[in-house]
Amino acid sequence: MWDAALAGLGHQDASLRLAARLDGHVEWPALLRESRANRLTPFVYAGLTRGLAKTSGVPAECLREARRETLRAGIRLSRLEQACVEVVDHATGAGIPLLVLKGVALAATVYPPGIPRPMDDIDLLVRENDRDGLAEILRTRGYRNDLRGEEDFFPPSREFSLDVHTAPMNVTRIPARRALWPVSFAELWGRHRTFRLVGTPIQTLGPLDTAIHLAVHAVHHHGLAGSLWMADLLQCMEKWPLPANDLAAMPASVRRSLWYCLEAMTIRGLPSPDLQDRVRPRSLYAGERRLVAAASRGTLPEAVRYAFTLCGLAGWRHKLLYLRQILFPHSDAFRTGFSDAGNKKTGWGTIWRLGLGVLRSLALHLMGGPSPTFTRHSAPRQDHRTPGLDARTTRADTHNTGPESACLPPRGGVFRAGQSPDRS
Repeated sequence: MWDAALAGLGHQDASLRLAARLDGHVEWPALLRESRANRLTPFVYAGLTRGLAKTSGVPAECLREARRETLRAGIRLSRLEQACVEVVDHATGAGIPLLVLKGVALAATVYPPGIPRPMDDIDLLVRENDRDGLAEILRTRGYRNDLRGEEDFFPPSREFSLDVHTAPMNVTRIPARRALWPVSFAELWGRHRTFRLVGTPIQTLGPLDTAIHLAVHAVHHHGLAGSLWMADLLQCMEKWPLPANDLAAMPASVRRSLWYCLEAMTIRGLPSPDLQDRVRPRSLYAGERRLVAAASRGTLPEAVRYAFTLCGLAGWRHKLLYLRQILFPHSDAFRTGFSDAGNKKTGWGTIWRLGLGVLRSLALHLMGGPSPTFTRHSAPRQDHRTPGLDARTTRADTHNTGPESACLPPRGGVFRAGQSPDRS
């Protein structure tokens, strides 16, 4: 799958490997099933229809299904780009500076033209004192934020969410996570870059800040789950090589997050810059490297992110504050932070097991004893779509018909209340 995806993104060495692989036996249904599960189908489709792979005998029905998935991604990306431009225009008119994060910005700046990056939502970063003003602008345009979380605004169609953040880390539910990357909006704005979207100037993070944000988000929001973040980070580092001197000046928690990501990419066989030694933590907690390896292979649930955050926070004061907020929540904001674990009871049990496992590992590490083996948990991947999506569209997407349907299984179940899709 990755050879096809990287070939589609223009990596010549991957094109050569793909051509060699396609000369042998290929399980096409498995390839397309994996690419859809990892949200890489547009890149895989580009790899199968360009360069050396173009003359290979790819079944026509599989190409048609991959093309259909790519067109769906392109249509959704166009809708989200238009919605982003409208919001930025209104915010600029009101004197509210915005930084567009991740998906929309990455699709326009680091991915090749004509290859749509799969998208779920739009992420915006705003100053704390401008949050209410932006919320009022959104409400006057029909958006509402009483469906999932106070930072998630849905348009009348409810086909996507527009997430308003006041910090690079989502600190609404667990404020202690702010210490992972203690950077202000003013600092980020001072390093921002501008690109044009549908003729409108859009501001986003600078190159180094973009890489840091992708790494911190992948580790502490998704527990290294999924694959799209790897493609994002790889494309970002290909376009803007990370300066070693600037990385050395970053907080230890940022360097640790980036090291996690580079380790995960190496384990998955992806090319990555030779920076592991420069960002590797001076000391690792007992079992920490095994935990990263297991999460990279997909054998741990996304809830492992709580353990990663505990390891990443610098100083016991921040660690204890974080533990208090996740293990003994005292407000509804903290309680709703566990809704993405599905069943609340199960979610609490997972957090306790992971938290106690990390604490036991730390204790044994301090005493010089052997490190424990972390228990492997399995959890189904969440559906990647937005709550409130029109039921007719969902049914059309989940029940494929025709001969090409044999190449891909139906999509997962419809989004249920209490679940949270992966953010783009």
